[in-house]
Amino acid sequence: MMEIAQLENLIGKLNYERHVFFEILPKQSTVFQGTIVLPNEKLVLKIDFSNYFPLEFPIFSIENAQRFYPHVDNAGKICLFDDSSLLIQTDMPDQMLLDAFDRAVDILCIDPESYEYKTEVAREFNAYWAEVSKMILYTNLSSCMGKEYQNLSVVRAENRLLVSENIMDSECLLKNNFGVSLERKSNIDCLLIRLRSFCIPPIQKMYTWKWLRNFIAKNITSSQKKAFNLFLTGKRRIFNQFLILSIPSENQDIIVSFHIFCKNGQFRKIEKMINCTVTPVTTRPIDYNFLLKRCGVNINLAEKSVLLLGCGSVGSYVASNLCQSGVCKLDILDKDILSVENVYRHLLGFDVATKRKYKADLVKEFLEKQYPFVEIDSLNFIDRSVESFMRDVQRLKNYDLIISALGEPTVNLEINRILCDKYINVPFVVCFNEPYGIGGHVIAINNFSGGCLRCMYTDLISNDLVPFRASLVAPGQNFKKSLSGCAGSFVEYSALDSQQTALLTVRLSLEVLTGQCKESTLISWIGSEDNLINNGFEVSEYYEHISGQSYCSITRKNIPINERCPICSEKQD
Repeated sequence: MMEIAQLENLIGKLNYERHVFFEILPKQSTVFQGTIVLPNEKLVLKIDFSNYFPLEFPIFSIENAQRFYPHVDNAGKICLFDDSSLLIQTDMPDQMLLDAFDRAVDILCIDPESYEYKTEVAREFNAYWAEVSKMILYTNLSSCMGKEYQNLSVVRAENRLLVSENIMDSECLLKNNFGVSLERKSNIDCLLIRLRSFCIPPIQKMYTWKWLRNFIAKNITSSQKKAFNLFLTGKRRIFNQFLILSIPSENQDIIVSFHIFCKNGQFRKIEKMINCTVTPVTTRPIDYNFLLKRCGVNINLAEKSVLLLGCGSVGSYVASNLCQSGVCKLDILDKDILSVENVYRHLLGFDVATKRKYKADLVKEFLEKQYPFVEIDSLNFIDRSVESFMRDVQRLKNYDLIISALGEPTVNLEINRILCDKYINVPFVVCFNEPYGIGGHVIAINNFSGGCLRCMYTDLISNDLVPFRASLVAPGQNFKKSLSGCAGSFVEYSALDSQQTALLTVRLSLEVLTGQCKESTLISWIGSEDNLINNGFEVSEYYEHISGQSYCSITRKNIPINERCPICSEKQD
């Protein structure tokens, strides 16, 4: 915080450079006030240094605004800059003040009739609208966007308001994701109208039903007007209605909503309703397309179907990352029950582990609550083993991708064999950690372009089955530990190792699903050897070859066909 004398010197320079007169306000030693003359008006402007100036810009605000200004909130505060990436020269506070003052004047000078004004208002409209609205309406309307005129229903339950294309979708979201009871729900009529061109309503403190219906009538097509007029001739005794206006804009439609309520002693035409309460409503989109736009993901992933085998320390994070990336159709198969011993390297925590339920069921329950549009099947057959599931190999054709996070080479190799032998053209991704944080691997197998998984387990001289040829640890070592007998044996690695492997797995899986990766590919992350060696184990020659001096490096290479591989040699014949 600067001293008062320093602030007065800065204001003195501003007054001199910009031919204005700001003076300190009585009893407010960090606030200065002055009058600025704009092309069509005079405004009282305040400059408040009470924040962390010069680490932050001073706060500029106007008093008793007579109209709406873009980038100015209800309290008159001016939003000067989008400073998320702005470098502030704190050693030049005088220039900072001049720049901020000039920006404030530029904002206040934007002509209300200009295209720039409309553009700036549109860019920040949702923020302005939230300041005057009194209600919140959640919308799940991606399938309705672009439609000219549609009758919908808002579902209300426990003071939550939600509108979807149909009532059933709204009820499912309210119950499963908002956690509200539907015992005392009600449905409220809702009309969605898309205006014919960009025309946003003015931001004002009060709206009337007459003004609103005239605004709509002026900005819709003749066919829409016919339907709207028919709506207006309907008779109601209680008029309880939501109106959602979809306004075309450069990037995407702007959504403006109102709630209209009126109670009469007798039935009257909707158009003739008087003394209606018109309430601006803030809409909060929760539809799939809107939520995923922030993530930069491929919306087409919603239709992709993925089978995940294993949802333990690596697989649980794979499942979560797939959902976060936009995959909606996910089948999970895992025969194990989540135990408390696993909580420090599993997606789920202690409270969930104490339920002693199957991992797949718990992960399904958790993710479906977190991500509204995910449909997970935990494949809760009597026998949840992969071996049982694979008896019907034709079911594998139903998927766009199969991922194994089992960490069991024998089972993975059998799946690989089945896919190749039965000519099932479904990509197969295998992922696993190596012990003590030395690294992890992701292998994407495309049986029709490159080698198969068995190629990585086949000796280059003979066709013998050998340990994974890209392993980071020397062969012939037993890494399993036990703290409670054979049933509690485990291989030591951390949750960070699992998450690193899971992230690489999902990134490669998305490349496969979107067609960016069409070759059989191996990605490995390389960690430190210290923990492994300190526990009395040895690294492999392959690790020594690729590790170099870099810690946690990532390698990527295509998997060529191993001519000694018994599966690929038959495939070539």
